Amino acid sequence: FDLPRIVPFLGAITNLTPERFCAVPALSGSNQGIWQSWNIDQAKGQVIALPSEESNDPSDDVVCVLVSNQDLNVPFENDQEFLVSVNRSLTSAEDFVPGAFYLWDVQGELKFGHYPLAPKSVRCLGKMITTYFFTRTRQKPSGFAEFSDEFEF
Repeated sequence: FDLPRIVPFLGAITNLTPERFCAVPALSGSNQGIWQSWNIDQAKGQVIALPSEESNDPSDDVVCVLVSNQDLNVPFENDQEFLVSVNRSLTSAEDFVPGAFYLWDVQGELKFGHYPLAPKSVRCLGKMITTYFFTRTRQKPSGFAEFSDEFEF
């Protein structure tokens, strides 16, 4: 039985600087038997709950940011938003996995990307753990129960 992980939510990546991204303190956690607790006083802002399978190791420094498909260099017909979780404790060359996505400080701008080798010219700010994709239906109700998702025959 795993409980959700509470992590700081930093908002839209377009409103963040590398300094602001790094300045938000990690939440401290502790295990109380099967229960886990997180000190949210340190967040100094918003928090969000992630599914337990993502990261329940209190030593991981996980935060979430809101990004667009353009921020991830992923083409879509219409712009899409994603919630991305980043582990800020995975920044060293020993942690680098070729082909995995990381968040980089590229001359003062936050950029997601992957490289075959750890680059020396940019600073790694963390490894992307998960990307959550939001879907929205824009279908208007028809007025007929047969076409309603709430109606059961």
